[in-house]
Amino acid sequence: MHRVFFSIGSNLGQREENCLKAVQALKAEAIEVIKVSGLYYTKPWGYEDQPEFVNLA
Repeated sequence: MHRVFFSIGSNLGQREENCLKAVQALKAEAIEVIKVSGLYYTKPWGYEDQPEFVNLA
């Protein structure tokens, strides 16, 4: 078995829902999700004229 860490983020639409749906999509593909972090809110970097990001790992 291989261990993989995912970092997921969204800054468009329903940001929180998008991130949580991404986790559910992984589970739907028979990927065992062991732990999920809480949500983190971060400011955009580089192209700063855009909405704040929601991230999780």
